[in-house]
Amino acid sequence: AGVSMADVGDVDVRTVDLRENFDIITEAARLVRRNCRVPVFVGGDHAITFPIVRAFDDTPLTLVQFDAHQDYTDEKHGVRYSHDNHMRRSSELPHVKQIVQIGLRGVIERFEPWEAAQRDGVVIVPSERIVREGVPAALSALPGATRDKAYVTIDIDVLDPASAPGTGYPEPGGITYYQLKEALLLVAQRYDVIGLDLTEVDPIYDAAGVTPRIAAKLLLDVLGGVFAR
Repeated sequence: AGVSMADVGDVDVRTVDLRENFDIITEAARLVRRNCRVPVFVGGDHAITFPIVRAFDDTPLTLVQFDAHQDYTDEKHGVRYSHDNHMRRSSELPHVKQIVQIGLRGVIERFEPWEAAQRDGVVIVPSERIVREGVPAALSALPGATRDKAYVTIDIDVLDPASAPGTGYPEPGGITYYQLKEALLLVAQRYDVIGLDLTEVDPIYDAAGVTPRIAAKLLLDVLGGVFAR
Protein backbone atom coordinates (compact mmCIF):
# COMPACT_ATOMS: atom_id res chain seq x y z
CA ALA A 1 0.00 0.00 0.00
CA GLY A 2 1.23 3.45 -0.89
CA VAL A 3 4.16 2.18 -2.96
CA SER A 4 4.52 2.92 -6.66
CA MET A 5 6.78 0.97 -9.01
CA ALA A 6 8.22 1.85 -12.40
CA ASP A 7 10.26 -0.01 -15.01
CA VAL A 8 12.89 2.45 -16.20
CA GLY A 9 14.16 0.21 -19.00
CA ASP A 10 17.53 -1.27 -19.86
CA VAL A 11 21.04 0.08 -19.48
CA ASP A 12 22.50 0.82 -22.91
CA VAL A 13 25.66 -1.27 -22.69
CA ARG A 14 28.31 -1.75 -25.38
CA THR A 15 29.13 -5.07 -26.99
CA VAL A 16 32.72 -5.76 -26.00
CA ASP A 17 34.14 -3.16 -23.58
CA LEU A 18 33.48 -4.46 -20.06
CA ARG A 19 35.10 -1.59 -18.17
CA GLU A 20 33.18 0.96 -20.23
CA ASN A 21 29.99 -0.98 -19.51
CA PHE A 22 30.77 -0.82 -15.80
CA ASP A 23 31.03 2.98 -16.02
CA ILE A 24 27.72 3.13 -17.89
CA ILE A 25 26.05 0.88 -15.28
CA THR A 26 27.37 2.98 -12.40
CA GLU A 27 26.03 6.19 -13.93
CA ALA A 28 22.67 4.56 -14.65
CA ALA A 29 22.46 3.31 -11.07
CA ARG A 30 23.20 6.81 -9.76
CA LEU A 31 20.44 8.22 -11.97
CA VAL A 32 17.92 5.68 -10.68
CA ARG A 33 18.99 6.29 -7.07
CA ARG A 34 18.18 9.97 -7.39
CA ASN A 35 14.60 9.18 -8.30
CA CYS A 36 13.45 6.28 -6.13
CA ARG A 37 13.55 4.86 -2.60
CA VAL A 38 14.76 1.34 -3.40
CA PRO A 39 16.26 0.71 -6.86
CA VAL A 40 16.08 -2.88 -8.13
CA PHE A 41 18.49 -4.12 -10.80
CA VAL A 42 18.05 -7.30 -12.84
CA GLY A 43 20.73 -9.30 -14.65
CA GLY A 44 22.19 -10.95 -16.48
CA ASP A 45 25.73 -11.55 -15.48
CA HIS A 46 26.54 -11.21 -11.77
CA ALA A 47 29.44 -8.93 -12.69
CA ILE A 48 26.90 -6.06 -12.64
CA THR A 49 26.91 -6.00 -8.83
CA PHE A 50 30.30 -4.26 -8.55
CA PRO A 51 29.46 -1.25 -10.75
CA ILE A 52 26.05 -0.93 -9.09
CA VAL A 53 27.45 -1.02 -5.55
CA ARG A 54 29.98 1.57 -6.68
CA ALA A 55 27.04 3.96 -7.23
CA PHE A 56 26.22 3.86 -3.49
CA ASP A 57 29.55 5.43 -2.53
CA ASP A 58 27.91 8.12 -0.39
CA THR A 59 26.65 5.53 2.12
CA PRO A 60 28.47 3.03 4.38
CA LEU A 61 27.08 -0.38 3.40
CA THR A 62 26.74 -3.97 4.49
CA LEU A 63 26.77 -6.04 1.29
CA VAL A 64 24.60 -9.16 1.66
CA GLN A 65 25.12 -11.82 -1.03
CA PHE A 66 22.89 -14.84 -1.64
CA ASP A 67 24.86 -17.20 -3.87
CA ALA A 68 26.07 -20.75 -4.39
CA HIS A 69 29.52 -19.38 -5.23
CA GLN A 70 31.82 -17.05 -3.38
CA ASP A 71 32.77 -14.83 -6.37
CA TYR A 72 35.79 -13.65 -4.39
CA THR A 73 38.58 -14.50 -6.84
CA ASP A 74 41.19 -11.78 -7.14
CA GLU A 75 42.52 -12.72 -10.58
CA LYS A 76 42.06 -15.68 -12.91
CA HIS A 77 43.78 -15.94 -16.30
CA GLY A 78 44.62 -12.25 -15.97
CA VAL A 79 40.96 -11.29 -15.49
CA ARG A 80 40.09 -9.12 -12.48
CA TYR A 81 36.57 -8.00 -13.49
CA SER A 82 33.96 -10.69 -14.08
CA HIS A 83 31.16 -12.64 -12.39
CA ASP A 84 33.92 -14.44 -10.45
CA ASN A 85 35.54 -11.24 -9.11
CA HIS A 86 32.73 -8.83 -8.33
CA MET A 87 32.60 -9.47 -4.58
CA ARG A 88 36.39 -9.10 -4.29
CA ARG A 89 36.28 -5.81 -6.18
CA SER A 90 33.32 -4.66 -4.08
CA SER A 91 35.26 -5.46 -0.91
CA GLU A 92 37.88 -2.94 -2.03
CA LEU A 93 35.37 -0.07 -2.14
CA PRO A 94 35.83 2.20 0.92
CA HIS A 95 32.10 2.44 1.66
CA VAL A 96 31.58 -1.35 1.79
CA LYS A 97 32.13 -1.95 5.51
CA GLN A 98 31.00 -5.58 5.78
CA ILE A 99 30.20 -8.50 3.47
CA VAL A 100 27.87 -11.39 4.29
CA GLN A 101 27.73 -14.44 2.00
CA ILE A 102 24.72 -16.72 2.40
CA GLY A 103 24.06 -20.06 0.69
CA LEU A 104 27.59 -20.97 -0.43
CA ARG A 105 28.16 -24.54 -1.52
CA GLY A 106 30.31 -24.44 -4.67
CA VAL A 107 33.39 -26.63 -5.00
CA ILE A 108 36.53 -24.73 -3.93
CA GLU A 109 38.84 -24.71 -6.95
CA ARG A 110 41.49 -22.60 -5.23
CA PHE A 111 42.00 -21.75 -1.57
CA GLU A 112 43.09 -18.14 -2.12
CA PRO A 113 39.58 -16.62 -2.43
CA TRP A 114 38.34 -18.47 0.67
CA GLU A 115 41.40 -17.50 2.71
CA ALA A 116 41.15 -13.90 1.52
CA ALA A 117 37.50 -13.72 2.56
CA GLN A 118 38.39 -15.09 5.99
CA ARG A 119 41.19 -12.53 6.28
CA ASP A 120 38.85 -9.71 5.24
CA GLY A 121 36.26 -10.62 7.87
CA VAL A 122 33.58 -11.84 5.47
CA VAL A 123 30.72 -13.57 7.30
CA ILE A 124 29.91 -16.88 5.56
CA VAL A 125 26.72 -18.93 6.07
CA PRO A 126 26.83 -22.12 3.94
CA SER A 127 23.59 -23.50 2.51
CA GLU A 128 24.04 -26.72 4.47
CA ARG A 129 23.85 -24.78 7.72
CA ILE A 130 20.52 -23.25 6.65
CA VAL A 131 19.16 -26.70 5.75
CA ARG A 132 20.32 -28.26 9.04
CA GLU A 133 19.57 -25.43 11.48
CA GLY A 134 16.81 -23.44 9.82
CA VAL A 135 16.98 -19.84 8.64
CA PRO A 136 16.61 -17.96 11.96
CA ALA A 137 19.35 -19.95 13.69
CA ALA A 138 21.71 -19.85 10.71
CA LEU A 139 21.34 -16.08 10.37
CA SER A 140 21.21 -15.28 14.08
CA ALA A 141 24.63 -13.62 14.07
CA LEU A 142 24.25 -11.20 11.20
CA PRO A 143 26.83 -8.43 11.73
CA GLY A 144 26.33 -4.74 12.32
CA ALA A 145 23.78 -2.68 14.18
CA THR A 146 20.06 -3.03 13.56
CA ARG A 147 18.90 -0.83 10.67
CA ASP A 148 22.39 -0.41 9.23
CA LYS A 149 22.10 0.28 5.52
CA ALA A 150 22.50 -2.76 3.29
CA TYR A 151 22.62 -3.68 -0.37
CA VAL A 152 21.37 -7.18 -1.25
CA THR A 153 22.57 -9.17 -4.25
CA ILE A 154 20.85 -12.43 -5.19
CA ASP A 155 22.31 -14.99 -7.57
CA ILE A 156 19.45 -17.31 -8.53
CA ASP A 157 21.79 -20.29 -8.27
CA VAL A 158 21.57 -20.02 -4.48
CA LEU A 159 18.40 -22.07 -4.96
CA ASP A 160 18.45 -25.82 -5.51
CA PRO A 161 18.71 -26.33 -9.31
CA ALA A 162 15.79 -28.75 -9.05
CA SER A 163 13.55 -25.74 -8.44
CA ALA A 164 15.48 -23.10 -10.43
CA PRO A 165 17.29 -24.80 -13.34
CA GLY A 166 17.51 -21.69 -15.49
CA THR A 167 21.03 -20.58 -14.61
CA GLY A 168 24.47 -21.03 -16.11
CA TYR A 169 26.35 -22.55 -13.15
CA PRO A 170 23.99 -24.82 -11.20
CA GLU A 171 25.39 -26.47 -8.07
CA PRO A 172 23.96 -29.62 -6.45
CA GLY A 173 22.00 -28.99 -3.28
CA GLY A 174 21.00 -25.51 -2.30
CA ILE A 175 18.10 -23.99 -0.42
CA THR A 176 14.41 -23.90 -1.28
CA TYR A 177 12.29 -20.98 -2.38
CA TYR A 178 10.68 -20.74 1.06
CA GLN A 179 14.05 -20.79 2.83
CA LEU A 180 15.34 -18.02 0.57
CA LYS A 181 12.18 -15.99 1.04
CA GLU A 182 12.43 -16.34 4.82
CA ALA A 183 16.10 -15.31 4.74
CA LEU A 184 15.40 -12.28 2.56
CA LEU A 185 12.57 -11.13 4.84
CA LEU A 186 14.83 -11.56 7.84
CA VAL A 187 17.55 -9.46 6.18
CA ALA A 188 14.95 -6.81 5.27
CA GLN A 189 13.84 -6.70 8.90
CA ARG A 190 17.41 -6.56 10.23
CA TYR A 191 18.81 -3.93 7.87
CA ASP A 192 17.67 -0.83 6.03
CA VAL A 193 17.85 -2.26 2.50
CA ILE A 194 18.51 0.62 0.11
CA GLY A 195 19.05 -1.38 -3.09
CA LEU A 196 19.13 -4.88 -4.51
CA ASP A 197 19.82 -6.91 -7.59
CA LEU A 198 18.89 -10.37 -8.85
CA THR A 199 21.17 -12.00 -11.40
CA GLU A 200 22.14 -15.10 -13.38
CA VAL A 201 18.65 -16.04 -14.58
CA ASP A 202 18.98 -17.70 -18.00
CA PRO A 203 15.59 -18.72 -19.44
CA ILE A 204 17.28 -20.73 -22.21
CA TYR A 205 18.02 -23.46 -19.68
CA ASP A 206 14.43 -23.58 -18.39
CA ALA A 207 11.89 -24.41 -21.07
CA ALA A 208 9.05 -24.39 -18.53
CA GLY A 209 9.82 -20.82 -17.44
CA VAL A 210 9.90 -21.70 -13.75
CA THR A 211 13.11 -19.82 -12.91
CA PRO A 212 12.03 -16.40 -14.23
CA ARG A 213 8.74 -16.74 -12.34
CA ILE A 214 10.56 -17.56 -9.10
CA ALA A 215 12.93 -14.62 -9.69
CA ALA A 216 10.04 -12.19 -10.18
CA LYS A 217 8.25 -13.51 -7.09
CA LEU A 218 11.41 -13.18 -4.98
CA LEU A 219 11.76 -9.53 -5.97
CA LEU A 220 8.20 -8.88 -4.83
CA ASP A 221 8.85 -10.83 -1.63
CA VAL A 222 11.90 -8.80 -0.64
CA LEU A 223 10.27 -5.49 -1.59
CA GLY A 224 7.30 -6.46 0.56
CA GLY A 225 9.72 -6.97 3.44
CA VAL A 226 11.52 -3.69 2.80
CA PHE A 227 8.31 -1.65 2.73
CA ALA A 228 6.52 -3.54 5.49
CA ARG A 229 7.65 -0.87 7.95
